[in-house]
Amino acid sequence: MTTPSEAGAPAGGSKTRKTLIRMGIGAIAGASVTYALLAMVEKSGFDMDDPARLSALAAGIVFALMGLIVGLGTLAPRSGAYLLNVEDSDELREQRRPLSRGSLIMLLIGGAMIALALAAVGGAAGMLTREAAAIAVGVAFVGVAGLSIAGKGENDELFKAVGTEASAGAMYAVLAIFGLWAALAHLGYLAWIEPLGLLAVLLAVQLGAAFWVSARRGLLRPR
Repeated sequence: MTTPSEAGAPAGGSKTRKTLIRMGIGAIAGASVTYALLAMVEKSGFDMDDPARLSALAAGIVFALMGLIVGLGTLAPRSGAYLLNVEDSDELREQRRPLSRGSLIMLLIGGAMIALALAAVGGAAGMLTREAAAIAVGVAFVGVAGLSIAGKGENDELFKAVGTEASAGAMYAVLAIFGLWAALAHLGYLAWIEPLGLLAVLLAVQLGAAFWVSARRGLLRPR
């Protein structure tokens, strides 16, 4: 007689193997793109020792890669089922609209951060002019706002709940982090964070909150 644990073993092993493959592909793709981009920007005289610009560039790359992977997964559901944490290609087809919208939002945010990091401002070398970076940020702002408003009524209850919890968690984290930072900076123990670094930290906190809430609700379990 087959026990429940024995019956579930192959499925569990298959899910673990699938997750490891996803992680491996994501790590290789992320490392390759990051290395290529860093090698390119370093030749432009980009200051790799500037923590604010480097943090903004890293945040931009992470968001852009996430948006690219999700976007490619929705365009090619069969291949996307191996890259994304979904049951099968049918789930990707069913969620194509919200996933495509989310991937575009991440690409816009990532592109704006990369543009800001690579802008030539304050006497620092860069690959983009200040005006070009400003245009990129303006396009991203309008695009993100438009896509968010357009998809507001299409999200299911779970997605809305995750978004609400993540936003609340991010707000509390921001208040704690920057409240303490501001107090120490006021007393002269720390230097206040630069605007570009502030943007990078805000995005990192929001992303971290989203992953934390998703993990709590079991959405990151291998499927």
